[in-house]
Amino acid sequence: MITTRTKRIAVASVALATGTALVLTGCAGNDTPAEPSGPVTLTFWHSAEGATAETLDAIVKDFNDAHDDITIEATYQGKYDDTIAKLSASVQAGDLPDLVQINDVNTAFMIDSGLVAPAEQLLKDAAVDYDFDALVPAVSNYYTVDGTVSSMPFQASQPAIFVRDDVLAATDTTVEDFPTTISELTKWAEKAKAATGKAGLTFHMNAWWFEQLTAGAAIDYCTPENGRGDKPADAFTIADDAQVDQWTDLQSAFTSGSALNVGTDFAAGVNALAAGEAGAFFSSSGALGTVTDAMTTDWSIVPFPVDSKDGGVAPGGNSVFALSDSLEDDSEKAAAAEFLAYLGSDDVQEQSFTATGFLPTTEAALDAVKSDADPRQTALLEQLADTSDTVASAGCLSGALQAVRGELTPAMEKIVQGADVKSTLTAVQDAAEGVVADYNERVGQ
Repeated sequence: MITTRTKRIAVASVALATGTALVLTGCAGNDTPAEPSGPVTLTFWHSAEGATAETLDAIVKDFNDAHDDITIEATYQGKYDDTIAKLSASVQAGDLPDLVQINDVNTAFMIDSGLVAPAEQLLKDAAVDYDFDALVPAVSNYYTVDGTVSSMPFQASQPAIFVRDDVLAATDTTVEDFPTTISELTKWAEKAKAATGKAGLTFHMNAWWFEQLTAGAAIDYCTPENGRGDKPADAFTIADDAQVDQWTDLQSAFTSGSALNVGTDFAAGVNALAAGEAGAFFSSSGALGTVTDAMTTDWSIVPFPVDSKDGGVAPGGNSVFALSDSLEDDSEKAAAAEFLAYLGSDDVQEQSFTATGFLPTTEAALDAVKSDADPRQTALLEQLADTSDTVASAGCLSGALQAVRGELTPAMEKIVQGADVKSTLTAVQDAAEGVVADYNERVGQ
C-alpha cells in the first residue's frame, strides 16, 4: 500500500463560498463500542439513476427490512455535481445529510472539507465487523488517505475498450491479440478504417481518459506523489513527453478519419459503436448495461491501453461518506457504520455487479462473480484483479481535480481538431498550477 499524506485539513472546502470553517469531529475513538440504543433514521443522499438507482433502492430496502432499529432514507439529489452543490448549500443552512454518495473525483475535496468521519475509523469505533484488508487492492489504493479508508467504496469502475466483433474479424484481430498501447491502437484504427470504410475508434471528450492514459504511462498525474505522500499536490503533469506522444497519436487518428469525433457526448459514442460508425469505443465498466442495451451485433471488451509495464488504470465510480457533524450521537454513528458495512459487504457487491456492471470492491465478491461471468464481464473483472496498487494507478488525490478537468476537456477537443499538442497541453498544465495553488490556499494547505 502506498504512503498517504498525513496533513489533514480542518477547513470545510465544501463551504468555501460561505467562508465557514468546520472542525472534523467524527473520527475520534470511543472507549466503549457504540450501539444503536433506539430507533435511528439516517438521511442518505445519492446520485444513482436508471437501473443503478433501482438497484440502490433495493439494497436500501433490504437493509431497512433487516433492521428494526435503523431506517435509511435515501433520496436522489441529481448528478454528482448537483449533489456537491447541494452539500455546499446545506453547510450554510446547517442541514447536512448523514451519508452521501460522492464520485471518485471529489474524494479529496470531501476529505479536505473537514466534514467527513473516515469510514474505517467509524466502523472501528462502533465495533462493526468489517475487514478493510479484504478490499480489492486497486480499490483500497484509491480510497486510502492518511493510512485510513476514508469512505466506503461502493461502486467501482475502470475504463475499457468496447469493440465490435465484425470489425475484429475485418482486421484479422482477436480479443487476445488486440492492441495494448495507444500507438498500437491508433494503427489498428487505421487498419479498421481501411477494411470497413468507417472509423476504427471513438470516445467522448472527457478528462478521465487523459487521467487513465497518464496512469497507464506510469506518470503521476499530480505531484508530488499523486497527492498521496506527506505533502499535498501542488502541480499537475499534463505536458510530459509521453502524454504528448499519446495525444499526437490520437490526433493523427482523428484528423485522418480513423477515429470519430463525437465531442463530449457519451451517448453519441455509444450510438456510433452500435450503428457501426466506429469499430471500438472507450468506455467505463459502469456503462456495460447501457452499451449492452444499445448493441444489436456481437461485441467484446478488451483492456484499456497501458503504455508502460509499471502503469495501470485507476478506479473510478463512487463511494459513500459519513458526515461527522450530522452524526450527533453514538447511536447514529453506530447505525451509519452498520449501513456502510452493508454497502461494502460481499453479498451487496455481488448484487451490484450483477445488476449494474459496476465492479465488485471486495476480493471475495470478485472471486464469487467470476464463475458466472460472461466473457465481457470476465475481461473487466480480470483487469481489476490485475491492476497493481502503484502510486500512478491510485490516481491523483487533489481537491482541485474537478477544476483541472474543466480546463483539460476543451483542450482535448482542440487537439483532436488539429491544435498543436505540446503547446495546448503546456497551456493547460500552466493553468492547472494556478488552479491547484488557489485551491490549496483556500483550504490552508
